[in-house]
Amino acid sequence: MKKMKIVGTLLLVAAFIVTGWGLSVTSAQAKTTLKYAHGARTDFSMHPASLEFKKVAEQDSKGSLEVTIFPNAALGPEREFIEALMMGNVDLGITTGFTLSNLTGMKELLVYEMPWLIGDRDIYYRAFAESKSFKTIKEKLEAKGIKFMGAGDIGSFAILAKKPIRTPADVVGMKIRTGENPLIVDVFKAMNVKPVVVNFGELFTAFQQGVMDGLYTTTPLVHMTKTYEVAKELTQLNNVYCMAYLVMNLKKFNSLSKEEQAALEKAGAAYTASLRKATEEQDRRVVQAMEKTGLKFYSLNAKEMEPFQKILEPIYKSWRDKIGAEIFDDTKAFVEKAKKAKK
Repeated sequence: MKKMKIVGTLLLVAAFIVTGWGLSVTSAQAKTTLKYAHGARTDFSMHPASLEFKKVAEQDSKGSLEVTIFPNAALGPEREFIEALMMGNVDLGITTGFTLSNLTGMKELLVYEMPWLIGDRDIYYRAFAESKSFKTIKEKLEAKGIKFMGAGDIGSFAILAKKPIRTPADVVGMKIRTGENPLIVDVFKAMNVKPVVVNFGELFTAFQQGVMDGLYTTTPLVHMTKTYEVAKELTQLNNVYCMAYLVMNLKKFNSLSKEEQAALEKAGAAYTASLRKATEEQDRRVVQAMEKTGLKFYSLNAKEMEPFQKILEPIYKSWRDKIGAEIFDDTKAFVEKAKKAKK
């Protein structure tokens, strides 16, 4: 009888262990791992903002979500990993409005690429959070299977050159590397600039050899490419803030629990706030570092921007129809109202 009790007890213990083991496996299997891709180096502002997203998502989901970040184009160039996201092979990714516009066919996104239409960092963030036009854009993205999670800027565009840029007359006849965005190409042609195509890895020698007279990019990228060593005048145009959109595969988002979705929404807001702060700190740091080498940095003020805006009026008209009149007009009206409120 005593032996039977011992055997029975052992069987109960064994059953408890097996049941417990089974629960732990089920719990481990319940954890969802999300693949998150971006193309920036880990010392670029997008990466700490991505780490903040990961921290908030994992904490607020109480560990049911695990975000694995693939920085530095580890999953391929931006275009490739966003295509993979659209197919469901990547869960989250950071992209620019230009790339997202190309891949989705949504010209509406280019309203935020329009030089000097907004031209104010605070109003960019307000437009993404409050405007009717961006709400419409988010809905259209969802119709294409993409969930908008957040957007922060990675700096304002500037022109690096061997001479100061203060007026539209200063850029007339210059050969400026602009990138392949057709909107920006049209803008510079309107200013009598010759846009030139130069591979990213050849910028330094292109300056040295006179292939280009200027580089149109963000301040951190000037620092990263070390082109400030061959051209010493950096003029921040304050015309466009380059927004880094964090997007997610909508089907994947919808497959998660309500609690997990809420955690990701909160993480998206944290990404936005973190990226803005990280970029502002990064801009200050790199400008100071470049100035120590003899670079002269200048930021256009509101009055100095007006002549550039006037020259671009025909571009606004021609691109209004391409972007979509309703989105363009709603955005413009929102910006004008916000600017009046700031005065």
